[in-house]
Amino acid sequence: MNQLVYEKISRMPQQFVRILYFNHEQNPKQVPKHWHRSIELIYPRQGYMHLWDNGESYKVEAGDFHVINSQAIHACNRGSLDYDGFAIQIDITFIKILYPQIELIAFSNEHTPELKHDILTILDKMVSVKPSETSEIEINGYATVLISKLLSGTTTKNSGIELQNNQYSQLIMEIMAFIDANYYEKLSSREIADKYNLSYGYLARIFKDTTGMTLSQYIKNQRLENAINDLRFSSLNITQIALKNGFSDYKSFDKMFKERYKMKPSAYKEKIGS
Repeated sequence: MNQLVYEKISRMPQQFVRILYFNHEQNPKQVPKHWHRSIELIYPRQGYMHLWDNGESYKVEAGDFHVINSQAIHACNRGSLDYDGFAIQIDITFIKILYPQIELIAFSNEHTPELKHDILTILDKMVSVKPSETSEIEINGYATVLISKLLSGTTTKNSGIELQNNQYSQLIMEIMAFIDANYYEKLSSREIADKYNLSYGYLARIFKDTTGMTLSQYIKNQRLENAINDLRFSSLNITQIALKNGFSDYKSFDKMFKERYKMKPSAYKEKIGS
């Protein structure tokens, strides 16, 4: 388990779907083994991607898609040099509202031609939504229809997910949920250990073994990923965004942002605006 990386899917309160764009120029060729609690659909528009999903290898080509179930361990290689496509991640809490038994099943990647056509049509509409004040509502609507379509296809018992056998997984998920809800507060690793009546050393070890990152890294990542949403979608200035997301001041936010994204937050905001 310590070879894996947990990927936190960050979102704004009204954002249950995250759409990521990938092409051969802007994104890394390989994404190592990782897992998350969202359903993810790989949707190439050009070229193909090599995907490793829970022990099986797939070649996902343009005109097709692949469903990655929640907590499934997966990795990908961009494949063709002309690759262009999307990853659509739908938050598990959103799906639970629609279908409370979601964590008991796994979606299949075997679909009838009619169902495949319907799903591809929905995916195409989702990735074509233009940013606006109501775009998240529109995307959430498409996501609802998409989940309904996937449920109408073949599902299996969700028995092959390695993380469910990890004796620490439920505790770690509870701690991550606490951080997700309180990342903007003055959190520290030792305070979290005290809250859960654990020694700091013990918590640090099992958290790293389960997620592939330290507690402090997870807190920092959560703050950065929520801050980048504010840079993209809010009218707040950089200092306001820093303080809103748990950074002590502009300087610390600027430094951590540059370390991760290789540019200053002001430059990123300007780039997005243009």
